[in-house]
Amino acid sequence: GASMILKQIEENEKEKVYKEEVREQENTAMFDYMQKLQEKDWEDFSKRKDSQKKLAKDLLKANREIDEQRAIRKQQDRIADLAVLEFQKAKAAREAAQEAEIERKRTEKEKEVARLRAQQERARDIQADKDALRAKREQERREREWREKEKLEALKKKQTEEEMRLAREWQIKNKEQHLAVEAARERAEFERVLKAQLTQAEKERNEELQRISKRHRFADDLRDQIVR
Repeated sequence: GASMILKQIEENEKEKVYKEEVREQENTAMFDYMQKLQEKDWEDFSKRKDSQKKLAKDLLKANREIDEQRAIRKQQDRIADLAVLEFQKAKAAREAAQEAEIERKRTEKEKEVARLRAQQERARDIQADKDALRAKREQERREREWREKEKLEALKKKQTEEEMRLAREWQIKNKEQHLAVEAARERAEFERVLKAQLTQAEKERNEELQRISKRHRFADDLRDQIVR
């Protein structure tokens, strides 16, 4: 066990020495790198200084050229601004003229539309009056037809009732006559009375029929007059 511990200590010492050697080598390499970097930085500094002098000279020349170009551009801009101003004035004048023309046409169009609308309104009013008059006349015609129909129906009803009344009266009279004939059958004057009654009944019936016929003709004439 002790030998293993000594061996472990020895290995640790060797590893420590190895790490120190590696670190020393790294430090040496870093020093060499920094030395070379400083030398290179000095060369770069000299080159940069020369380059900066040349750049300053070039910048001075470029600034003079820029100033000259700026002056030229300023003059060109002034001329361009004047041209743009003249163009804008001319454009504004054209647009004002166009707007005035558009407004004139719009006003004329509105007047024409108003005239046409008023004309259409008048035409619609005239047509509405015609339609109203036509509807009124149609209503009056229907009312006349309805009244004529009512009159005809009332006349027909009255005529029918009159015919039924006459028929009932005739039936009653006929029945009474029949009963009278039956009652007088055994009497000696049966045939004479019967004949006289029948003759009278026939006469009355004919007269009644004539009266009915006259009433019918009168009703027909009245109906024709109403229809006409």
